[in-house]
Amino acid sequence: MRLLVDTHIFIALGRKTLDKAYPVQSAILSLSENIDVSVASFWEIAIKVRLGKLEIGVALTDLGRVASANGVGVIPIEERHVTHLLQPEPTVRDPFDRLLLAVAQVDGMRLVTNDRVLAKHPVAARS
Repeated sequence: MRLLVDTHIFIALGRKTLDKAYPVQSAILSLSENIDVSVASFWEIAIKVRLGKLEIGVALTDLGRVASANGVGVIPIEERHVTHLLQPEPTVRDPFDRLLLAVAQVDGMRLVTNDRVLAKHPVAARS
């Protein structure tokens, strides 16, 4: 099963705090060798860092290296992701969350998240 991690899970992976902060999601990730992060998460991190809402401890230009060091692939944002009509329609309004759901649905992945609203969508990984 291919897994897509959301932004919070990716940050926890990079900080090496996943097991403690998100034990259920950590257990889900341990079951797969195919783990990816979307460039949308890099974009969201960059915006929050530049606004002073997030400190990640590495340069933004190192996010790809952080992914690689943790065995996580990076998925680019493609036209097919942004034009996809999500089914069922999610209740979440955040554009980054909606894009992550679309990437997961289009690419046949399960989204690993700790967000309660996102976790209700059928593409979310379940423990």
